[in-house]
Amino acid sequence: EVDVKGYGRCGLLAVYALSQVAKGTPVDEVSSWVFPDNGEGDISDELERILQGIRDAVAHAPDSALGGLCDGEESHDLEDVMKKPSYMIRTKNMFRTMALMANGYVDDLMLRLAAQHLDMDGLRVVSVVDGELVTVDALPGKYPDKDAPLVLHDGQAHFKALIPWTSVSPEYLTVYLGEKHG
Repeated sequence: EVDVKGYGRCGLLAVYALSQVAKGTPVDEVSSWVFPDNGEGDISDELERILQGIRDAVAHAPDSALGGLCDGEESHDLEDVMKKPSYMIRTKNMFRTMALMANGYVDDLMLRLAAQHLDMDGLRVVSVVDGELVTVDALPGKYPDKDAPLVLHDGQAHFKALIPWTSVSPEYLTVYLGEKHG
């Protein structure tokens, strides 16, 4: 698990972290960008700009990429939607509005579109149920493909990147195991 800063940025930061590790950047370096100073610091202005660029790309996805979202007006206004992280957005307009907001709503569709923008295929959003990873996104299938990039949803409106052990640097593993086991 690689934790990331929150406040509406966690899902996109998790996807960004996965993309950077896939490009060969060491996990410990990526972790310092997305969760600086063990969560005490804030992400850089440059990374904020990168995230906004990802949000812009998601907001400008073609209608055909927006799945079951419909045209028309949302049944709740923007203020109500912002107060309820579990609210299910139903319209393309509200999805795009939220996508552009720096601390806006993030769901599995937005994460998959962000992954596509970052040239990552097959992203799945998962959760731990009875000790196993199961998909919680809208795609069919209970278990994710073993090679799919995975974003963990903690059930409390927070996302984290799940990095395959094979891509963890030996230095990071030593530090991680040292912290966990003494």
